[in-house]
Order: sequence, then C-alpha cells, then structure tokens
Amino acid sequence: MGMREKIDGMPIGRRPLAAVVAIVASLALLGAIALMFGACGGGQPGKITISAGEEHTCALREDGSARCWGADGNGQSSPPIGETFTTISAGDEHTCALGEDGAAICWGSNSYGQTSPPIGEIFTSISAADFHTCALREDGTTRCWGARNFAARASAPSDETFTAISTAGGIGGVHTCALREDGSARCWGGNLLWRVSAPSDETFKAISAGSRHICALREDGTARCWVSNRFGESASPRDETFAAISAAGWYTCALREDGAAACWGSNRNGQASPPIGVKFALP
Repeated sequence: MGMREKIDGMPIGRRPLAAVVAIVASLALLGAIALMFGACGGGQPGKITISAGEEHTCALREDGSARCWGADGNGQSSPPIGETFTTISAGDEHTCALGEDGAAICWGSNSYGQTSPPIGEIFTSISAADFHTCALREDGTTRCWGARNFAARASAPSDETFTAISTAGGIGGVHTCALREDGSARCWGGNLLWRVSAPSDETFKAISAGSRHICALREDGTARCWVSNRFGESASPRDETFAAISAAGWYTCALREDGAAACWGSNRNGQASPPIGVKFALP
C-alpha cells in the first residue's frame, strides 16, 4: 500500500517546503502518540487473499479470480478478465498479483514502471506500494521495480532471506516489513522523522505494512497494529481472530475464518466497505 501524490487535493510538489515538513512532522507525531508493523495469511507464508490499497481493496474469490472495490481512477480496481491468481496486492494506484505459475501480473498506473514486472522471473510473494512493487523469489531474495529511489530503499537487507514481504511508501521515505522462517519480523526504512521497527517480543504468521501503520497476525489469529491510529486504522476488533490481514493508508481489512471480509478505519471512497454476503478465498 502507498501514499498518494496529493494531500488535501494539492500535489505535494507544489506545496511550500515548510508545509511538506509540517505534514511529515504530523505523521511522526501520530506514530509517537499511537506507538505500537504487506499482507499475508496464515496458511501459506506470502500468500495474500485480501489486500488494502491506498483507496481501493482487492480480494481473491475461491476460484482465484479477483474482485476489487473503491477508487478506480487509474484502473487499479479493474483486474484482467479471465485471469486467476494465487496472491494479490493493492498499492496506491496500481495492483499486482501472482499467477498460478508464479509470474507477476500488474494493472493500474504505470507512471514509474510499478506495473512493469521483470519478464521471466518467478515469485512466491508480491507487494505493491505507491510508486514501486517488491516481490520474493523462490530462494527468499527480493526484487523491486518502479520508482528507482523507492525500489532501491525497499530492497531487503542482503544478509537475510524471508518467507513474506510487505512494502509501503510515504512522504519522504519508504518502509518494508518481512517475516523470517521462525515467524519473527524485521522492518527497515522510514521517512524523514521516524523509522519503522518490528516488535521483538512476538512472532507472527502474517504481516502488512501500510503507509501510516503496520498490522500483523499472531499465531492465534489475533491482530496487532501500531504507529498511526488517526482514523481507527490500528483499532482492530477485539476478541476477533482472522486468517489474513492488510494495512493500507488510513484503514485496514482482514478476512475472518469463514472468508468474510472485515474493514476498519477511513472509508472515504468505500474502500472499507467490502461486498455484503461475499466470501473470499482463505490463505
């Protein structure tokens, strides 16, 4: 998931530097106040069946076809017809998924090459952010593409391999979180005034990096979220367990054990209003 190029309708690049710094400072303050970690499910590490983007959400039906809702200004909520997928990831204005053969398929905005995956490579996990996308190869190493500076900073440390990865972008920086084989999490990156970190006292079966908050699922299916909670995006339902979770900009979506979607946080474009009565594939 990622952050848009506009805030309150004004392109970031046209704002005075002081205004941009103030925005970054406000995000840092939210992180300090709420201080508490892309999305994958508990069945197969790296397999994503529901994914919350900046202002759109995508999920996989039981037959592997995709259904998206929310913003669609760049075609990010219009998946290819007739295609089936094993995992899906909604970013800012684009979406990426993996086919049955592990090849990446992306749609939506390609302003920075974020929907142009490398040809001939096979992946086990994929994560779409704002202007870049990252994926895990079969050997656990990462490959990122899109905006050069974002993709470079999102790439994983060379000293580790992971089973799942989730990347997000924000003003002034990029951050990524991933799970190791033992379920422990590692995060890297951040923006101008704050850096992300993962809890050292827990292990998880799923993790999702949003542009302003991070969520993860414990082994028992309960959710833990941290950093911003401005619109309730980190306030997961109490006493509920989930099979998959995905953090976005100002909202979060998850799948219950019966395949029903639940979302909380901002709902400005209907991104937190999943289809009623529809059940989605579990990881």
